[in-house]
Amino acid sequence: MAGVSSMPPGPPALPWLGHFPRLRSNALGFVAALARVYGPAATFYLGRQPVVLLSRPDAIRSVLVEQARSFTNAEFNAVLRPVLGRGLLTTDGEEHRRLRRLVQPAFGRKRVEGYRDIMVAQTERMLASWEQGAALDMGRQLQHLTLNIVAEVLLGLRTLDQVEALGEAFAVASDNARQASLLMRTLRGARGTQVNDDRFWHGPLTRVPFSPQYRVARARRVLDSIVGTLIARKRAEGLDRGDVVSALLAARDEAGEHGESGGLSDDEIRDQLLTLLAAGHATTAIAMAWTLYLLSRDPRVAARLHDELCRHLGGRPPTAEDLESLPYLDRVWCEALRLYPPAWALGRLAREEIAVEGYRIPPGVMLMLSPWVTHRLPDLFESPHAFCPERFEPAQSAQRPPYAYFPFGGGGRMCIGAAFAALEGKLVLAMILQRFAPAVLPDPPVVPAARVVLRPAHGMRMRLDPAPA
Repeated sequence: MAGVSSMPPGPPALPWLGHFPRLRSNALGFVAALARVYGPAATFYLGRQPVVLLSRPDAIRSVLVEQARSFTNAEFNAVLRPVLGRGLLTTDGEEHRRLRRLVQPAFGRKRVEGYRDIMVAQTERMLASWEQGAALDMGRQLQHLTLNIVAEVLLGLRTLDQVEALGEAFAVASDNARQASLLMRTLRGARGTQVNDDRFWHGPLTRVPFSPQYRVARARRVLDSIVGTLIARKRAEGLDRGDVVSALLAARDEAGEHGESGGLSDDEIRDQLLTLLAAGHATTAIAMAWTLYLLSRDPRVAARLHDELCRHLGGRPPTAEDLESLPYLDRVWCEALRLYPPAWALGRLAREEIAVEGYRIPPGVMLMLSPWVTHRLPDLFESPHAFCPERFEPAQSAQRPPYAYFPFGGGGRMCIGAAFAALEGKLVLAMILQRFAPAVLPDPPVVPAARVVLRPAHGMRMRLDPAPA
């Protein structure tokens, strides 16, 4: 690797803790400052683990596409494994490629468009419960909606108490998995050795009430029971009812790299469904909430979008074909994902030494790619903090390099549900905005927080004003 220098520069780190305190207090400000001060590549530390932030499109493309097999993301998503099992988010290599081949048909265009009626019916039910002038937490409302949608789309589940049990179990499992993962990483940093993951998650602490491991294990049993029962029932029926469970039960892999054939086991289907349930409701809900927040702060954009919806739809829910004739809605959606990408950071761990941005990255170093950072670089997006849907007009988009914009990741690990999320997000927004003009309330202030997804730290209270006549 002639002409390639050592690791990228970065700010001084605290002993043992590295930059963890700064990330914990303000992760978004910290990574933005790294790119601003140190340029295209910067090194920081999580404890003693080196992490390289890459912010330029060419480097992002190199990691996600050109050198993708030199990386694993299993370590980055290890916090999710006790909750989601071995799904698309937590597997790598041939296992991930096989699972993706088998799951992909469930998200083909025709099948995704077939989910439209479920999305419309669930949204109508939500809107019927809203009252003009009421104040509500928009993020919570939309998360409840998207959970109902994905539970019916994925599982054919219409029973309210089971949907609520799924939502509660996911919340408990994910919150406690993060707490337990922090403890595990702290132990690793203190000992300088690996902690046995299997014993950590499945050992004696799972029997100690109120420990994070106990809560995760209990929530996972609830998830397994609901989803496992549905899988068994649908396998016994042997019918394709249009939901994702039916598609996964019918999936067959006849073209594996090693010539294997066959379908998914019940355990594999369960893990894929839990992954899709978790990813499919939180990210789309928060993307819609941020879109409504931005529209409430920009009357010009809101008025132009409302005019387009009224002219093309006249108050009715859009069809999939209608959405193709609503270009400004599409640009508003894209611009909201640019400013507030739900997946604010992606991670990869180097399996082998690689060269990127003129530096030599040794194996064992973690790489961070942050849409939050790249989407706000001024040489890629003029006035990057402004809400300007017009920047996604075809002529402007064509001038930007690939991977200047990557809200759904890219390469072989690009979000498998991107088309589903776009259909759901734009359809729900079109239905809301023909009836209401949600207005953000000043208290509590809306502040983005870098959690697993990019959430409002204090919620997002909005008043349901009527849509313009």
